Amino acid sequence: MRVTTLSGVPIRIHYSFLPLIFLFPITTSSILVQNGLGDSYLLSVAIGLIYLFAIIGSLLVHEFAHVLCARLFGIQTMSVTINVAGAFTKFRSLAQTPKEKAFIAVSGPLASLLLGLSLLMVAFPPVPYLSFLPLPGRDDFAALGIVASILCTLGGLNIIWGIGNLLPIFPLDGGHILFAYIWHRLGNEVSAQRAAARASCFMILLLFLPFAFIRRDPCMGTFGFFLLLLNLVLAFAPTHAEPS
Repeated sequence: MRVTTLSGVPIRIHYSFLPLIFLFPITTSSILVQNGLGDSYLLSVAIGLIYLFAIIGSLLVHEFAHVLCARLFGIQTMSVTINVAGAFTKFRSLAQTPKEKAFIAVSGPLASLLLGLSLLMVAFPPVPYLSFLPLPGRDDFAALGIVASILCTLGGLNIIWGIGNLLPIFPLDGGHILFAYIWHRLGNEVSAQRAAARASCFMILLLFLPFAFIRRDPCMGTFGFFLLLLNLVLAFAPTHAEPS
């Protein structure tokens, strides 16, 4: 579903993302009550919508870092799509060299990390007199106030998103960075993609599935299983894909 256009790039929201519009107010309501920030339903709805749009904005910052970096190499973008798992960018053409591939892939996580650190610095300025937030105190989460709590949460989410995307697993950006490195070493794009997909399978078996088994988390196990299937397909019937 196309919602707008930014810098000439169509922005789409997948239907899988729509249920989050209703889930966010419910989730934030319990968080507000638990942390003593209020128990008003209308307030929880407002905070939920703020979180929702802020997360969409964070995803767009990540994806447009890919878009702008790709433009530097003459690669145009077809669309950016936001879905329940995050977001992905569809390009009109592929990176022609390992260098292009690596720079486009790493730009997204770097943008997320910089955004996350910036938000945390606004919530917790390193120099006290730089603070412009009317906070009653900084001893605990509840004392931060609603504004700083939102900034703190979004800052943490962006840092987690940036670091998580650097894991060497397809279709994460880290998988594309690994692919670019192997491509540079081997000099063969198809062989590099197969090798990167096999390495991704190993990382999934090492990280996702044992963690899901130990924690008895069916969601994590299902996610890891589908990632494993995707990388098995890439390993034996490789296709080209740009960073998500």
